[in-house]
Parts: sequence; structure tokens; C-alpha cells
Amino acid sequence: MHKINFAAKKHAEANPEDKSAVSEVLSAIRPKKISELQQEILQRVLRYKEAIKNSSQKISVMAAHKIRNGSSVLTLGDSQKIIKAIEKAKSAGTNFSVCAIDYRKLPTGRENAQEMLSKAVKESDILFFEPEAVCGDKIIVTEEANAAIEEARKHKVPSYGGYSIFGSSKKPGQKNLREAKASSITGLVSEGGITKPALLGRI
Repeated sequence: MHKINFAAKKHAEANPEDKSAVSEVLSAIRPKKISELQQEILQRVLRYKEAIKNSSQKISVMAAHKIRNGSSVLTLGDSQKIIKAIEKAKSAGTNFSVCAIDYRKLPTGRENAQEMLSKAVKESDILFFEPEAVCGDKIIVTEEANAAIEEARKHKVPSYGGYSIFGSSKKPGQKNLREAKASSITGLVSEGGITKPALLGRI
């Protein structure tokens, strides 16, 4: 507070025309009591938690709308966002089947794993995954997710990634990461809606 007063007074001395404005600002500033600061921090934490809850709800609703009656849904990993979207679609009365691939249980050997992914994608109507990170126009995914995305593009199966500005819901661990081609992904579902990845760099 003392540093603020000193800097403000110095500014007022150097800029007499700002003197009244500086005085007005200083009079509005007062040290906050510890109890007030604690209350403010608590309120911000509660607002943040509520925002995360609402965020997850928005993403699941939008993703659920992409699931059609009679469709076959392919999911990758253990993303809570995707699980909630599936639950939302089921609770809305949509009738569909789900194939969930656990990376840890893929067959050993690159060719066997690729064959399994390829077969799963071919038999699906839509692919859901959660990126490890979305940084500007860069979409970071696991090596297995990247392979599935490319298979989906090849077989014209729409692929959607669910992500939040609050970060990933996936469990951390040792993973081989890749940058996915934006042009290979149909859409990214976030709190702000469904975005075409190829346009991210222009926003």
C-alpha cells in the first residue's frame, strides 16, 4: 500500500493535471481485512468450481446431440467428458451402441494395434476423443488417438474432440504424444460451442 501511495504521489507531482484523478483513486483504495480477503478467496473458489461444473454440463449436452439413434459410437481412453456425453444421450432416450478402446489393453505390436483400431473405426458412425491439450491452433493427442483420427478421416467417419478451457479430465501418465492434423478432425466441442479445428488459427 505504501508503494502504491508513493508511486501515485510521484505521478501527480510529475503530471499536475492528473492530481485530482490520483487523489480520487487513492481515496477509493483501502487495506482489506484478513477476514474480507478470506471471504473473497472463498467466493472465487466457489465460482470457479461452479464454472467447471457448468462447463462439463455444456460440453456433454453438445456432444450428446451428435449421437444419433441406431449409431455406433467409438470412444478412446477414459475421458469423463465423453462418458458424460454418452450418459446424457442415453438419458435422452437415444438408442446406440458404444465401443470403448482402452489404450492399455491394445494388443502388443504396432501392426496388431493398428489393425484393431482400423476395424473399430470402420464399424463406427462417430469417433469421440479428448485431446491431451489444445494450445491455440495446435491439438495434442496420444499416438493411438492420432492413429484413430487418421483412420476416421480415411473412412469418412466424423471425429469430435471434447475439451475444456479448465483443462483435461484425463488421468496423467506416460504417453506418446502427437500433434493431430486439424484438417483430420471434424470438430472440437468446448464451453464455447463446436469449432472446426482448421479455423482455430484464424480466431
